[in-house]
Parts: sequence; C-alpha cells; structure tokens
Amino acid sequence: MMSRDQAVTLARQAYLAGDFLLANQIARRILEVQPKDAAALLIFAATGPELGEARLARQSGAAAWRIAGAEGAPQQFRYEIARHTAHAALVEGRSMIGEYWLRRALDAAPDAGARERSLRDLRDLRALRRFSLQASLMVEPSSNLNAGSSGGLLLIDDSYYIGPISATGQALSGVRLRYGAMASWRLPPTASGQ
Repeated sequence: MMSRDQAVTLARQAYLAGDFLLANQIARRILEVQPKDAAALLIFAATGPELGEARLARQSGAAAWRIAGAEGAPQQFRYEIARHTAHAALVEGRSMIGEYWLRRALDAAPDAGARERSLRDLRDLRALRRFSLQASLMVEPSSNLNAGSSGGLLLIDDSYYIGPISATGQALSGVRLRYGAMASWRLPPTASGQ
C-alpha cells in the first residue's frame, strides 16, 4: 500500500529509469481513482508514445494542461506537460499540433535555457514542414482612395481653364483594406539538390 504522492514519485522514477510500462500502469491506477489528477495525466502523456498510445497520450497531455491551469500549477510543471504533449503529437504524426504545443512550452518555459531549447525544437520542426500557409491583412486610412484630384477644376499648366471636375474625379477619403494569402509546398530533397 502507498499514498497517491508515493505512487506518483514511483511512477516518475520508473519513467526516468526507462521503465515506461511500469510508469504507465501506475498512472493508469491513479487515474482510475482520480481521473483529473494532472500529475498522473502527465506521466501517461510521457509514457504513451513509447508504448504505442500516442493519440491517447496527446489527449491526456491536453487534459493535464487544462487541469494544471485551473489549479495554478507552477511553470515548470506546465512546461513539462507542453513538451510531452508536443512529443506525443509528433509521434502521432500531427506536426502542426506538435508546433502548437511547442509554442505553449515557450510560453511556460521556467528559464532561458528551457525557452531556447523549445525555440530550437520549434524552428527545426518548422524547417521540416512541407506545406505552409501564410495570410496577411492590412487596414489603413487614406485621404485619396481613388487617386482623384484634390481640387474641383481642370486646368492646363495651372492657368488655362478647361472646366470643372466631376464629383467622381475628386479625391475620396476612407479606409483601404489589403489582404493576401500564400500557400507553398516544398518538394522532397533529392541526391542532387533540394
């Protein structure tokens, strides 16, 4: 017989020793009694990918993140959750979700070293991405939307009067909206180039 804290400690030690099955089984037992135990969910998220349960591990990591946030858990704990959930997503083959969790790890990094490690992993993961999508949106005020005249008269050499400029030919003020999107697909590298 052991307490919940002793079981969590034993599961962590088993994980660190490389006994993922034992750590996973202890976490499962804890979760049978307390389904919202963030520490047990973290252990499950850390061991799941090694045991072929990456999808369930990713979902457990997401649940642990929500619970840890509600409980006000320390940054280090939330950082570990985000890193292990990112790993589970990558093992599952969902790199975009892995990027999402690495960005969360950046936000929760407890120190500069952890932040740099997550940033480097995020850059490496983005470099491997074959498909990318970029979007841009810009809203700006303009005093001359239609490239019209600032005056109401049509003059040649500022002296010879031709006539009045219609209302549609005069400058209109307003807001200009510019938007765009770009999709790219990187071809796989070959022996002669990329």
